[in-house]
Amino acid sequence: MNTKTLLAVGALAVVATSACAKDDRWRQILKADDATTWYVDVTRLSVESVTTVNPVDMKMEKVTARVVWVKRVYPKPQTTLGETYDTMVMQYFIDCETHRFARGQWVARRGDSVVDSGDDSPTARFIAVIPETVGEVAMNAMCKL
Repeated sequence: MNTKTLLAVGALAVVATSACAKDDRWRQILKADDATTWYVDVTRLSVESVTTVNPVDMKMEKVTARVVWVKRVYPKPQTTLGETYDTMVMQYFIDCETHRFARGQWVARRGDSVVDSGDDSPTARFIAVIPETVGEVAMNAMCKL
């Protein structure tokens, strides 16, 4: 699995909605032009202090971040580094004030089977969200929760 998956991907046509999934846990936050649907777990929202490395001076710093779990459901299976999946669930640490995010734990599934997983949270490297991307739209929606 590519550990450099970014929130910022491709062109988009966004449908912001407050519709919830069947169980009311996963709230749809957008649908991209490729029909990938993004959901946020409304039962696991929190704010935490996250330790990260400042890319300018390489010193450790604390960032107060919104912690969200995001599920992306793809209309067609995706393949990255030989692993094929149709759903990705990721933990994101979002700094709404500086428009940056870092990825934590993640799992890729095909149907009910886990095909790959990982945990990037020990390094929690925050990167800027690229303007005018699906990542920016998703971040804006998550920062309003």
